[in-house]
Amino acid sequence: MREGGKAMGQTLRQIWDETACRLLAERTPLFAGFDPHDLPLALACLGASQKEYAKGQTIINLGEPLRLAGVALSGTLHLETCSPDGERQIIIPLEPGDLYGGTEACAGQTCAPFRVVSLQPSRVLHIDLSSVVHPT
Repeated sequence: MREGGKAMGQTLRQIWDETACRLLAERTPLFAGFDPHDLPLALACLGASQKEYAKGQTIINLGEPLRLAGVALSGTLHLETCSPDGERQIIIPLEPGDLYGGTEACAGQTCAPFRVVSLQPSRVLHIDLSSVVHPT
């Protein structure tokens, strides 16, 4: 490997900790079969980013533009929707490794048909799947 490539690999590994990469490889179907050591480069190619959320913070609201899929890296999230009479319905709790928004992003949906809320301090991986769904 060239020296520049080695330095880039080290930088990516610093951004994407080993625990998160192992979690993604073991629990997230999107990354099944990946060697955890190869994931930092794959995440960089996907333009992935991480963000921390406080307890009760809304990550995405119902009807918001759906640009990114998300994977819970830590904490617990709720994926919610509203019933026809306006009642909040919890569809599913999302635990570390769980993906949301991937199906909708791949299907070309432009607005979120759900709301995602952090139930406790959480860290979420955001992935732009447009390069996978619509490669240039």
